[in-house]
Amino acid sequence: MNLIITNSKQNYYQLINEEGVNPKKCLIISNGVEIANIIKKEKKIVQILCIANFISYKNHNMIINAFNKLPDRLEWSLNLVGNDTDNIVNELKSKIKFENKGKINFIKKNKNISKFLMNADIGILTSNEEGLSNSILEYMSYGLPVIATKVGGNVEQVFNNKNGFLVEKDDDIKLSQRLEELIKNKLTRKKFGRVSKRIVKEKFSLETSFKKYNKIYSEI
Repeated sequence: MNLIITNSKQNYYQLINEEGVNPKKCLIISNGVEIANIIKKEKKIVQILCIANFISYKNHNMIINAFNKLPDRLEWSLNLVGNDTDNIVNELKSKIKFENKGKINFIKKNKNISKFLMNADIGILTSNEEGLSNSILEYMSYGLPVIATKVGGNVEQVFNNKNGFLVEKDDDIKLSQRLEELIKNKLTRKKFGRVSKRIVKEKFSLETSFKKYNKIYSEI
């Protein structure tokens, strides 16, 4: 091969250190995403969104456990959007505590994902492993604060206490605490969301990604 392109620093070092790739043949080009220009409507109920197929390593169990720990008085709804790849949705539904049955929605992924992003107030992703997550980039492009597990490329997208929170994988207690914090505090959500959008514009725009790919293909 003349060149191996990866989309995150974590993958870059894995290719070099674990796969033995020559650093001179390895290059990082981050994923790009379009910036959404929308004005969010004020709502009483805080809407949380997770876009991830129902695959074991996406760790939806952590999400259900965290939401089960939230105080009952909080007003929120959760949309879990994805395809039931590993046939685990029924098992996940069985773990939801009675008080949350009407608050958690399982939605099959479709092409009109933007409507969920437009209505969301918080984006979450609890994977046990990741490259550079397109879901997180989409959350950020819509000006959402993000809570994600501290794995893979997530640490290159989410900066603790700046545009969201990072939590250790399987730490549903900390996830629940961070969720409660954001659900209660609209000003923090807005502040983090503005930073999310700025990070996307500066580092992860579709235009920037295109220019880098175009340059590389032209040179090769």
